[in-house]
Amino acid sequence: LIAAVASVAQGEETVVHLGDSDFDAHIEANKYVLVELYAPWCGHCKALKEPFEEAAKAIKELDIEGGVSLVAVDATEHKELATRFGVQGFPTLKWLVNGKESDYGGGRTKDDIVAWVTKKTGPPAKTLEDEAGLTAFKASATVTVVGSFDS
Repeated sequence: LIAAVASVAQGEETVVHLGDSDFDAHIEANKYVLVELYAPWCGHCKALKEPFEEAAKAIKELDIEGGVSLVAVDATEHKELATRFGVQGFPTLKWLVNGKESDYGGGRTKDDIVAWVTKKTGPPAKTLEDEAGLTAFKASATVTVVGSFDS
């Protein structure tokens, strides 16, 4: 808790808290956005708060073209956004790419969120030029799939 307060005090908050008035400008400025619409009283939302923050910190360290922003919106205060995204339960998670909305389909742990975002923002395939590249690729994830194709 002290580290989180210090982080916010130093301006290093990784989850951006937005509302009805500043949401659209943030979406326009960021290619990829994962939005959590929450209610402060919701137990599931409280449980997601720490993994969501940890995922935001981890994602901030990744080199993702266009960048990724993790956003939290209090849907009980910002009813316009809650209506716009069809919130019927809490938390509601939405994935936006260039402002186009889709449902978030990943898990609720830090690792699940990071893996899902990485999958959605990464290239569909990667060319491995040599054995060193293959070794590094195999070490980069728990599960990897490698194919060999004639040119």
